[in-house]
Amino acid sequence: MNNLTWGNATHQYYETICSGAPAGPGFDGASGVHTHMTNSRLTDPEVLEFRFPVVLEDFHIRRGSGGRGTWHAGDGTQRTVRFRERMDLAILSGHRRVPPFGLEGGEPGQLGRNLVRRNDGRIEELQGCDQTVLEAGEAIIIITPTGGGYGAALADARDARSTEAESRPISNGAIDGERNRGPSLADAIHRRFRPFGGIDDLPTHPTVSLGRPPALKP
Repeated sequence: MNNLTWGNATHQYYETICSGAPAGPGFDGASGVHTHMTNSRLTDPEVLEFRFPVVLEDFHIRRGSGGRGTWHAGDGTQRTVRFRERMDLAILSGHRRVPPFGLEGGEPGQLGRNLVRRNDGRIEELQGCDQTVLEAGEAIIIITPTGGGYGAALADARDARSTEAESRPISNGAIDGERNRGPSLADAIHRRFRPFGGIDDLPTHPTVSLGRPPALKP
């Protein structure tokens, strides 16, 4: 969990910041979600900035940050909030010293970090459970931890893409009429499941051109 609270005599706000879910037997973890609690929604940036004296400078998924393995954990997030008024701030968070572990040979996830960007340019690191005061113009940066991978990261699977990513260029090539460029989707699925003993019920066929759909007349 990544619980962030801030406020002053006029404004008070509390939010939970999502991270990456761990992987398991047969599935990759999801990116940018809550785990071990009911999934909650953050306030929309436009509403947050309209109702509170803050600027949401950045909020993105940290691609590739999840624990690696035969099945990869989901990616974490990074969120930067700059304050336009003096605020008291408190953070309640975990996995700032011990990274989430992997299972069955999977690699651990990444540690989270809580950073304060001061007006003089200093970056101050907070502990997992901490509090501080931010002046107008200063910002809090929350880097969320990520779950661990599942299964050993095999040499041919460490940098493997998801089946969706592997199928995209195949389908694009079929639409563009490019025959026999790379493996078929069935080939990609066979390769994905090879570390688990493989599957034999999916026949492989060469890529077949689908052609472009006819143009619609106005």
